[in-house]
Amino acid sequence: MLFQEVSGSVSSGETVVVLGRSGQGKSTLLRILSLLEQADSGSVELDGKSCADMEARLWRRQVAYVSQTPVMLPGSVEANLAAPSALHGLPFQREQAYALLDEAGLGSIDPGKDASELSGGEKQRLSLIRSLLLKPHFLLLDEITASLDPGSAMSIEKLLSGWRSEHGAGMLWISHDQEQAARVSSRIWLMARNTILENADTGRFFSRPGTPEGLEYLGKGPSLDEPGESGAEES
Repeated sequence: MLFQEVSGSVSSGETVVVLGRSGQGKSTLLRILSLLEQADSGSVELDGKSCADMEARLWRRQVAYVSQTPVMLPGSVEANLAAPSALHGLPFQREQAYALLDEAGLGSIDPGKDASELSGGEKQRLSLIRSLLLKPHFLLLDEITASLDPGSAMSIEKLLSGWRSEHGAGMLWISHDQEQAARVSSRIWLMARNTILENADTGRFFSRPGTPEGLEYLGKGPSLDEPGESGAEES
């Protein structure tokens, strides 16, 4: 069993970072929340409404999942940006799309360039912007800056901070970068022992983790063996 008895909530406008050693189910948790995988039991709700009572397409418009492995659609950069709007029958906000490209450090890219020719980091940023154009209520972010240089990563952090403030979107963000986690979050979920072992304010977690696993993760305690750790997931 990858994890069990996982329970938590994220408020509008709040950013929660998910930390934990590899194999604890962090990526799988986000895929379940985005309805890309199905849990054996339990429920997922947005603003008090169960995902079971919504069409998957509508859910994914409101709950945007940005994978650590971006997938580009065939065609140009602009075609990729416009695709989600077309899928949901919405007008393409070209001016906003270009503004977001600029904020993400992609302002110099030719919109007519084939998206398959972009670098890995460029694809990652384009994938994020593509999701933001739907103005989702909630963002599921899986290691979205892992392939970026420090300057580009900071640009994405700044972009998302402004987006959260302007649109009130909640965010659940997987990161292995402890400094980033401290910068961008108000709360930390530590996944260990097949569950969310700690759910703490960011400052308290980094200064006084409440479990041996938290201490060990921060390098403040002895190494602990966790059964079932190897090979369960990529992050």
